[in-house]
Amino acid sequence: MTSTTAADLAAHLLDLAILLAAPDPLDRARSETAVLGLLRDHVPGVASVSVTRGPAHRPVTVASSDALAARADRIQYESGAGPCLHALAHDEMVVVDLTGGSDDERWPAFRRRMTAEAGIGGVRSHPLRDGSPGSLNIYLGVPGPDPDLVATAAAAARLALFAVATRARADQLSDALATSRTIGAAIGMLMARHGWSRDAAFTALREASQHTNRKLRDVAADVVADRVDAGPG
Repeated sequence: MTSTTAADLAAHLLDLAILLAAPDPLDRARSETAVLGLLRDHVPGVASVSVTRGPAHRPVTVASSDALAARADRIQYESGAGPCLHALAHDEMVVVDLTGGSDDERWPAFRRRMTAEAGIGGVRSHPLRDGSPGSLNIYLGVPGPDPDLVATAAAAARLALFAVATRARADQLSDALATSRTIGAAIGMLMARHGWSRDAAFTALREASQHTNRKLRDVAADVVADRVDAGPG
């Protein structure tokens, strides 16, 4: 990796780390797309990048640097085979040369379509291993990048994506805890106000949620704020 590329990536990844440490809510899709854009824009020879999630038989592109990556992913999904699906199914990195410079003949249908429809010179798919099935898919141009350069950049991108996933899980746990506390407070208020059991108070909250087509936590928040009673009648 050249010093300029290393410096650029380091600076942008530092900005991302600062963003992830901020107290503001995380937009996971936007953060993942930003990571992919950095990889595409700062590694010469990388044409496009995406992230595939889900089991290999139900893959979904959850982030992409541009339309080219989404199209390249779709070719694999429609073909039913390819590097990202193999990475998902077998949890191993896959490198495929589509320029004819190797003896690798795997996935012929995928190869034909990728060359004809996307103009891709190669693919690197890296399992993410961040708690849910995922693959970082790096689509290479012609000529492609230096192998050592793209391998180092891919490792940095996987680390950044792991940080995004970790922050997202932390936010979800925080939200769940806050919701649990709000519902618990609402149940306690209804028990004290109406002399109900805990089960009866929770049932009243649930029925109010169903009747108003609102989330249980929102109804509970209104009870705590004394905007609704959720009691009989």
